[in-house]
Amino acid sequence: MISQSSIFICPICRGNLDMPADDLYVCATCRQVYPVINGIWDALPKISANLKYLNWYEEEGVADDKTGAAKLNAQRFKVPNVLTVLPECLTARTCLDVGCGGGWFLEEFLKRLPAPPLAGSPPIKHSFGIDISLPRLREARRILAGTTLIRGDVESIPLADDSIDLVIALDVIEHIEHPEMLLKEIRRLAPHLVIKFPIEDTFFERFRAKLQWLKRVIRNRPPLFNPHLHCFTVKKAYQLLGRAGFEVKNKLLIDLPFGETFMYPPAYGITEQTPLAQKMDFHIKRFIIKSLSQLAYLFLAPFFSRLCNCGLYVYAMRSKRSSTTK
Repeated sequence: MISQSSIFICPICRGNLDMPADDLYVCATCRQVYPVINGIWDALPKISANLKYLNWYEEEGVADDKTGAAKLNAQRFKVPNVLTVLPECLTARTCLDVGCGGGWFLEEFLKRLPAPPLAGSPPIKHSFGIDISLPRLREARRILAGTTLIRGDVESIPLADDSIDLVIALDVIEHIEHPEMLLKEIRRLAPHLVIKFPIEDTFFERFRAKLQWLKRVIRNRPPLFNPHLHCFTVKKAYQLLGRAGFEVKNKLLIDLPFGETFMYPPAYGITEQTPLAQKMDFHIKRFIIKSLSQLAYLFLAPFFSRLCNCGLYVYAMRSKRSSTTK
């Protein structure tokens, strides 16, 4: 049973929810019904589901999780990067992970919160995770016993205004149809935000996409499904945050072409069990791309984020002014 019913709202009409049973919520205004199934609140109205994307996140996207790459990437790299951009004096009693997936980030993040660089801050008393994928939420339920898990649309998060202290959204915004709507939802909920933008509006990404398209045309294959709906530059990321009513306080640009994090093999599903031919193919490509990226960085460092893909972590605070509306 989920005990935070006082801050839950209907994602359709924003009305208050009644709880006629331990495993059922009903909107007092529009009478939409939301069940709680195995400890997961299903707040995804059927009328709002984009079936094309929902099927991918429920099936194909989840298949990649079996390699363990998503968990390793979240815990080994994302957690330290988030802790780097967060201020040491941050006071956060509630936390929401937007696009929480299988809960891998939250599992490690909550363990490391009492440690530096957040020493002296009160621990988070309650954590929330929201995702569209029910299989991934089931995985999260197994490892996050004390976290409230919600299956829902992140463009209409079913939580009351100012009910969260800190929102974390990593590798999510590129998948969302209306990114500014997501950021305005987060601003409605919380004063603090840590977000990761994949910087993919680059020369490398455009070249790679055209090469993939050409290969599939030659082989007479249908185009690949691309769950990334948007590409960002660093400038576009800052502008989007500003329009949504956030002020950037700290930032970290990662995935520079040095060290093990660049095209880290497990993050691409390359493990000890991977067939030798596939491993050799990956490492040859990794060597070529890494070498070219290093040359680009050495000679064109100020323009690197326009040439090659990277990641941008941002800690932002809700600005005092109201966010603009189109």
